[in-house]
Amino acid sequence: MQFEAISRHTKRYRQVGIVATHHQLGYLLDQAGLARLLPRKWRRGGNAEAEFPGRNTWRRVRLALEELGGTFIKLGQILSTRRDLLPDDLVDELEKLQDEVPSLPYSEVRQVIEAEMGADPEELFATFEHNPVAAASIAQVHFATLRTGDQVAVKVQRPHIADAMETDFEILLNLARLLERSTSWARQQGVVDIVRQIMEATREEMDFTLEGHNADRFRNNFADEPGVHIPKIYWEYTTKRVLTMERITGAKLNDLITIDSKPIDRKEIARLGAKLYLKQVLEDGFFHADPHAGNIFIEDNGRIALVDFGAVGRIDEDLREQIADLFLAIVRRDIKAIIDALLTIGIAPNDVDRTAMARDISRTVSKYYGLPIQQLRAAEIVSKQMALARKYSIRIPADFTLATKTVVILDGIGRSIDPTFNIFEVAQPFAREMIRRRFSPARLFVDMLNDVQGAHRLLRSAPQDIASLLDSLQSGRLTVKFEPSRIDRPVSDLHQMINRLSFSIVVAAIIVGSSLIVQTGVGPLFHGWSVLGILGYVTASLLGFYLLVSMLRHGRL
Repeated sequence: MQFEAISRHTKRYRQVGIVATHHQLGYLLDQAGLARLLPRKWRRGGNAEAEFPGRNTWRRVRLALEELGGTFIKLGQILSTRRDLLPDDLVDELEKLQDEVPSLPYSEVRQVIEAEMGADPEELFATFEHNPVAAASIAQVHFATLRTGDQVAVKVQRPHIADAMETDFEILLNLARLLERSTSWARQQGVVDIVRQIMEATREEMDFTLEGHNADRFRNNFADEPGVHIPKIYWEYTTKRVLTMERITGAKLNDLITIDSKPIDRKEIARLGAKLYLKQVLEDGFFHADPHAGNIFIEDNGRIALVDFGAVGRIDEDLREQIADLFLAIVRRDIKAIIDALLTIGIAPNDVDRTAMARDISRTVSKYYGLPIQQLRAAEIVSKQMALARKYSIRIPADFTLATKTVVILDGIGRSIDPTFNIFEVAQPFAREMIRRRFSPARLFVDMLNDVQGAHRLLRSAPQDIASLLDSLQSGRLTVKFEPSRIDRPVSDLHQMINRLSFSIVVAAIIVGSSLIVQTGVGPLFHGWSVLGILGYVTASLLGFYLLVSMLRHGRL
């Protein structure tokens, strides 16, 4: 199957090889096993830095990705969020990737609009500017006016780009499989899964109806925020390859000269911009994942407006709480809490050396002892934590790395607007509020009910599970692999699980018994209520509360 895919796309493989060789990266082809696809005279592409890659090598990697365009630029942009996987110098280069290409001729733009909407732009719009205001490898944007007089921006996808990207997806997937076969690092990090995640994210970005729905969701999330403007989507002029949205006017966030010419407070803009993104990450769990200055506008009235909703991140409630834990642990310089948070967020090897991790984190944190929160630097701290994850082979969720990169970018943008700005100061109230909500009575009660329901499901399925286990044992289909060197932690975890289960069963039994006592009216009675039943409910509530607090404190009874 893999050979057929390579044969089907030989021309593109050769193009990839030629570009890599042109940028003196031919040795990477040897590592990936693709050198045979090149003409013999191009197979040697090594350079003096092959064994000791440095900044110059990473710069050539970036230039090669830019030359290959489209999918490879998207690949680099997404990988620029993964400091937990890649060296900092390489990530620094990938963050410079430029996605600017020559614009399409108007005749091709008109063909796409006609194919999608059944009419040419002159029929659909009152005016349609032939020259685009922005052009990238996937799409370009034109200003237009609707028949109603509304000013809009029309995003038009390049023809045949979807087919070209699918070809590149197959190539990238094959490269990932080759890397996993040839290097333990790729297998350990799950490079094939990472490429599949990138493929999924890029395919979503290619569907402009999804981008429109993202914009609608952001607008609903900020409906009560007068200082934030999310453009309206005109669905009657939107399809999978054409997106029409309200035109945004104002100064780009990095246009400080224009911003200073208006009655706008820089400090307030920096804080408001940080708050709106922290709300997305820590409260909504749905955030704009491309917050560069070109996608953020400051309107004349001081409102912040966002554009380009193709790249978004999603974080569930558990991960949001874990991010809050890590943030507060860093602010408190709590080494043990930092380790616990990192190991909770990521997937760590069973034999991870917590003692060595503690030493490394202590060396990092010692730099910040005694410093006020205003002097903490998000970029440096995040970089150090991701380097630790890389060193100890901790697999960090992609959405977490995307969220942390978003926060780092915000910190940099905020400092460029207001030199006194600090993202940690703005984020602290959000993190503390998340911790407060986690321990609220309503949340604890819901968690207790979930635990009781889980115990009930476990008890119901236990007879069938035990029967299946015994059947496997009798038939000889059950095998046990015993590794004494790694038994301590699993046994400890098993003890915790058994304790939790036993505790939950006792709580559930008290609740059920108390309910029966109350229903039957067993004395003594107080105002018509069974005293024993009431005491049972109170006891169950206290035990359940204790159980939940113990689990939330690192899951120990």
